[in-house]
Amino acid sequence: MTSFQEMLVPVRLTKWMLPPADHNGSVKTPGEAAPLQGNHLSITTDDGAVLAAVLEGDGPLVVLSHCWTGSHAIWAPVAERLVGSGYRVLSYDQRGHGASTVGAEGLSIRRIGADLASVLQALDAKEAIVAGHSLGGMAIQAMALHHPDCISKHVREVFLVATAAYGIGMNRLRKLVTPVIGSALLERVMGGRLGHLLVRGALGSNARQTDLVNTRDHFIACKPHVRSTILAAMQMMDLRDLKSIDVPVTVVHGTRDLLTPPSRGRELAGRLGAELVWIEGAGHMLPLEAPGEIAELIGRSAR
Repeated sequence: MTSFQEMLVPVRLTKWMLPPADHNGSVKTPGEAAPLQGNHLSITTDDGAVLAAVLEGDGPLVVLSHCWTGSHAIWAPVAERLVGSGYRVLSYDQRGHGASTVGAEGLSIRRIGADLASVLQALDAKEAIVAGHSLGGMAIQAMALHHPDCISKHVREVFLVATAAYGIGMNRLRKLVTPVIGSALLERVMGGRLGHLLVRGALGSNARQTDLVNTRDHFIACKPHVRSTILAAMQMMDLRDLKSIDVPVTVVHGTRDLLTPPSRGRELAGRLGAELVWIEGAGHMLPLEAPGEIAELIGRSAR
């Protein structure tokens, strides 16, 4: 059974029923109850994209790179814990996501990796801890492959969270799925029961309803052409030419991840010689599902 088919396996809607999606432009973010009161920054890349970022706290620097259709707020539960533990945390919106613009070179995995390099350069980071979730982990790999000098100059340790190095899921259905993902009509579907099923497949068995709502609302808020273009890029990518990263690497993966199957985490850790940490029962959205575990792993590196 493919990952896409597994996502469509029925679940008990009575337990996980979601309210209708909010289509008035507001997105319920993970940090909405206790938002970080950080400095809002704008970082301009060499192709003119403007990346929105939030910098909060004092101490060792942690840079957080988010997933497809997400925003910096996906990392909020982790960021709040890190700031409270004495870290300086920078989280930013990928190009085309959240409040960030696209730029002249458009949307690609290589370009998103270059954006991460731009973020580190703009901060003049020294020994930053860099964590990337899903697409954010692909950004780290692309940066390490095409801008290895940024690793040696700016980074002390890397965390690759629920990510992969080559084409993820739905390859046989690409021609069918990609246009649907990019359709504005999908936003209406996502507000109903089918949308609930699709989102439910991205999370593990212990996910909270608020995690489901946040994941869905971020998906709806992402521009349709960004959703479809990045999905196609992720399906076509191959970063396996990256054989190592010259700093310690930890791969973190949920045992119930249907979007980037556990086998991809094993492959990635094996090729890079990285430590592999499993989050039992967790799905794909680890910054929401297991923020305490992720923050603890990141915090461990600075001790």
